[in-house]
Parts: sequence; structure tokens; C-alpha cells
Amino acid sequence: MKNLIKIIISLFLLFFIGCSKHSDDTNPIGINPIGGGNGNVTVQVSIQQDQQGLYYFLFKPSVSVKLNKIDATLNNNTETVNGDGTTTFSPTEGFSIQVNNPATGDQWSFSITGKIASDNKDFTSTVNYTVPQGFTGGTSLVAFEITSQLGQNNSVEFLFNPSADVKITKVDVEMGGATDVVNGDGTTIYSSTNWYVLAGYNDVASGQQWSFNFIGTIAANNQNYSVTANYTVP
Repeated sequence: MKNLIKIIISLFLLFFIGCSKHSDDTNPIGINPIGGGNGNVTVQVSIQQDQQGLYYFLFKPSVSVKLNKIDATLNNNTETVNGDGTTTFSPTEGFSIQVNNPATGDQWSFSITGKIASDNKDFTSTVNYTVPQGFTGGTSLVAFEITSQLGQNNSVEFLFNPSADVKITKVDVEMGGATDVVNGDGTTIYSSTNWYVLAGYNDVASGQQWSFNFIGTIAANNQNYSVTANYTVP
């Protein structure tokens, strides 16, 4: 297994989807940018390279947190990175763990436990990350954060926030074997500073694990990306 070395700065994230698509969402991508989340701790994950050439996963939490440990799993092999339980990691800085020889397609799962810094409430979060297509070292192409909110007629809307400005060709959605496709136009730019409604679905229940595969191009250089973001309904 690729060796995890140490915590560098800070972490936390992730999410999923499913069930019947809400009928009002005929063209759901980018209806309105929406700020904030749904009150849960979420985190964006990306892969980075430092000036010494070492690779690390960088985690950006939605609120300041203190870490007890991170269980990192690849190919059913798990290694634990312990935190001190007292250091506060902010959404701006985040925190990270080093990894050796990351490769395109590696599917990582991170289980993060700790406390919310503002009230010392315990949290546990599972964050999934697939090293994106076209990764050849250096900063990863893009990561997507997912959250959810109540929609019309008892539906649940899923929202996304990209870590970089992107164009979206399509999003493949999966939950419990059920699938859906949300099409983009491949030209509209979605800003990293905004939240956007992706789609609304009925019969969404707490604990469901949703998977969103975003496909498109980076706005800055038109480089292709295919990135999966996972979300567990709170």
C-alpha cells in the first residue's frame, strides 16, 4: 500500500445521491448559485505536490475542526494517521497527509473523526476520492464538494461547488444501483466561489450513499477531467 506519512495541515469532507429525479428539474445544472451548506461538516479533497516533489492529499473542512484520527484505505488496506485532538484546522488552511506514488484511478476512502472546534461536538465523516484521469503529478485537476437541501414537493436537491472554475458536459449519478444522467452544455462556466443546484430527487432517505461522476473541462485551459464525488445523506 502507498505509505501515509504525517498530518501536515488539516481535513474533512464528502457526499452522495439517488432515487427518482424530481420532475421540475428539466435542466437542473446551474439554476442558481447558492452559498453555504446544510449545517454538516463537509470537506473538499484534492491531491497536491510540494516543492520537494512529495505528494499529499489536501482536505478543506467546511468549519474549523480538531482531529482525532484519519483511517485511509486503498484496495482494502487501511492505515491510520493520528491527530492530537487539540490543534484547530480552519477551512482556509485545511490539513493534509502525504502519500507515495499516487496513480490515476486509485480509489481512496478516508474515515475522519474529531470534534467541531466551535462547540467540541464529535463528528465522523467518510470521504471518498478517486485520483482523476490525466493525473501526471502536481496539483489535481479539480474536486467537487456536494451538499443537500430540501426542494419542492418533498424532494431533496443536491448542490455542488467545484474547487476550480469548470465547464460540465455531464454528471453520471448513482445510488444503490439506480442511475441517472444530468447533462450540461459544455460551455457554461461554474465558478469555484459559488454553489449550484445539480438536481432534485424524490424518496431520498438519510444514510443513502450517492455517487456523482462529473465530466467536463477546466475553464482556464480546457483540460479534460472526470472526477467522482460521493455523498452520504445526513
